[in-house]
Amino acid sequence: MGIGEPETSGLDLSRVQAWLQEHMVGVRLVYLESTTSTNDMAWTILESGNDEGVVVLAEEQVSGRGRMGKKWQSLRGAGVWCSFGWVEREEEEPTALFGLIGGIAGADAIRGVTGIPVLLKWPNDLMIEGRKVGGILVESRRLAWGPLAYVLGIGINCFQRGDEFGEDFRKRTISLKLCGAQSLDRTTLVTAMLNQLFCWIRRPRNWGCGDVRREWIARAFVYDELVSLHHGGRIYRGWITDVDPLGDLVVRLEAGTLRTFPAHATSVVLENQSVRL
Repeated sequence: MGIGEPETSGLDLSRVQAWLQEHMVGVRLVYLESTTSTNDMAWTILESGNDEGVVVLAEEQVSGRGRMGKKWQSLRGAGVWCSFGWVEREEEEPTALFGLIGGIAGADAIRGVTGIPVLLKWPNDLMIEGRKVGGILVESRRLAWGPLAYVLGIGINCFQRGDEFGEDFRKRTISLKLCGAQSLDRTTLVTAMLNQLFCWIRRPRNWGCGDVRREWIARAFVYDELVSLHHGGRIYRGWITDVDPLGDLVVRLEAGTLRTFPAHATSVVLENQSVRL
């Protein structure tokens, strides 16, 4: 098995469809062998106005992306490349808040399926052994036909070997296989992820911003540690002290002042690591 031909576990679409029919009636399932980005496809479907929700699964993304336009490597069959999009007609929430929820759901899904503890690096990276195993990208916008919609994309590295990550990714990226996950079934991981999201997104919603903050902090990878923050073309140094109700990061800077950094425009680098996580 050469580079570009990773170990895979086929997706059982009938199981995913059965789960959706039981828990998310009216949500459409779309499966693609290859796509530019599952988030892009979810937006195309929502803009058509024919569906209130959609789950897009792909074997491969050729232009997968993360936060702030960063590239996301999505080898064919090697991971879970999935987006969940929905039309929000009742309770509009800050986009960054759903990013935190996506991280909580992803961490709990992975741990529930594999038994491997997963921590969260703000705002929505999934970390194992100090390296990134997955990430969340949440987008929102008002559709041309009126309502607000959200798309939550998740990528989880499942079967890659170390030499299957690009040179720029090897030191800071890992897969569930490299973490010792045995007999991993991607379908089980997908339904576990959807189930975790459903617990948060279903209506009526019985949680508030404080609940999200508390659950996210309980899984935080770095907390009260010295970090560098890249924001607005400048570098700041300080200690993470909190996450505010909108999902932004609260940092005590070296000068002693508190400053809030927005999730959509800030990257965090650990001071004791030579690479950005």
